[in-house]
Amino acid sequence: MEKNWTKLKNSAALAVALLLVSTATLCAAPPKAKSMNLTPQSAKVEPIAAASGPVDLGGGSATAELLPASSEPGKKIGARLGSLASNERIFLVLRDLATQEQPGVVYQVYLDLPAGSTPGKDDPHYVGVINFYGAARAQGPEASSSSGFRSFDVTDVLRNLQRQNQLPDHSTVTIVPAGSVPNAAARPVVGRVELLMQKE
Repeated sequence: MEKNWTKLKNSAALAVALLLVSTATLCAAPPKAKSMNLTPQSAKVEPIAAASGPVDLGGGSATAELLPASSEPGKKIGARLGSLASNERIFLVLRDLATQEQPGVVYQVYLDLPAGSTPGKDDPHYVGVINFYGAARAQGPEASSSSGFRSFDVTDVLRNLQRQNQLPDHSTVTIVPAGSVPNAAARPVVGRVELLMQKE
């Protein structure tokens, strides 16, 4: 009788142990999938074109020609588009935004906008919007500061303009205040404008 009771206790203990192991296995979190490495170091960046100097928006709006990079001065933007690989994209980058005071408006950005056009957000030349909210200091009217950069993937914009035969040999960027007249004392400036090709 005592042997049977011992066997029964041992069997019960084994069953409880197996049940605990099974439960822990079922409740354990599945292994995490590896995430893709999308750090800037994993991308190759190549200059295509750039404005020759800062773009001054003191008059409210401005247009600047983007001159080809010195590495390939004769290569047109259309040829560059035609040779893009599936993992390559073209970006419009606006660096070193600075202003003396807040302009009080945002600015719309366009590529290759024809002279004299009255653009809107549905315009095929439209790229996006920039602002100077983080680019002004409060220490006085002569103070200014830089606010990093803004970047826009313009690959599809350029391809669409090419399909419509509206893509010139050398691109231009036009920056226009949206909605109202900017503060005349602001004198906002985009320090550098460039087209870059990024390969992931």
